[in-house]
Amino acid sequence: MMESYEKSEILTRPPNVYRQTLNVDNMIKVCTKKLLEDPRHKKALFIRASSHLKKGNFQASIKDCNQLMLLDDQNAGAFYVRGCAYEKLNMTENSINDFTSVLSIDPNHINAAYARGACENKRGNFAKAIEDYNMALAID
Repeated sequence: MMESYEKSEILTRPPNVYRQTLNVDNMIKVCTKKLLEDPRHKKALFIRASSHLKKGNFQASIKDCNQLMLLDDQNAGAFYVRGCAYEKLNMTENSINDFTSVLSIDPNHINAAYARGACENKRGNFAKAIEDYNMALAID
């Protein structure tokens, strides 16, 4: 059971903090409750999408990312999480498209550069993979 301070602070913490320290199932429940109150709550959508991804609920993660992108089509985090979900579903082309979108929104998104490189490597596009890995290393 969550402490009362956790309930009040859960949606104000940086996303990586609660994903690392709290129960993912509980995060999904908290975010779902918040979204019932406010279906346009961007942070709750992002947290729930990320939590679904961590739990392996890839379609649910994609659905939340799609909803978030309707509210904010420049949300690099939503494109990144959706790209990761697509990658887990072996939808490599979709992943590459999303990671490319992330990098057009935020050229310094190191994880997107590495992830796109991994997808290109998976497709056998080794030259493109090396370009992406070099880009990521330059950012890092």
